[in-house]
Amino acid sequence: MYELLVHRLKTEEGYSSKLYRDTSDKVGFEGKKGKVTIGWGYNIDDRGLPEDICEELFIRTLNESVREVEKNIPWSENLDAARREVLVEMAFNQGITSLLTFKGTLGALQRGQYAEAAGHLRDSLAYRQLPKRYEALAQTLEKGV
Repeated sequence: MYELLVHRLKTEEGYSSKLYRDTSDKVGFEGKKGKVTIGWGYNIDDRGLPEDICEELFIRTLNESVREVEKNIPWSENLDAARREVLVEMAFNQGITSLLTFKGTLGALQRGQYAEAAGHLRDSLAYRQLPKRYEALAQTLEKGV
């Protein structure tokens, strides 16, 4: 229905998969300048992101985190679901690269030394930054629930 309009808008706006600040300096467009924007001119500052878009991003990130744990920590398939979910949550929260730096936690977990794994987690910067969240994760590592 709006094929020509869609084409024209996409061409004029240009696409960016990353956030950027609009640099529009055209007369009459002063209100756009400096606004955080993504995609084809979508103004996040003024519009925010709709819940369905945020839900889609959440599900995509969760699925990506599951795949990254499976790929980079293959022995995690031997863990019970609760302990495996701790690894997925950590990958979701801070990224797989950061999760892989938790050598003490991962080593103890792989050996089945769950209290030791939890202790290493409690000694981490992540725990100091988010103590409530990471204490819950440490308890899950210890108890498996």
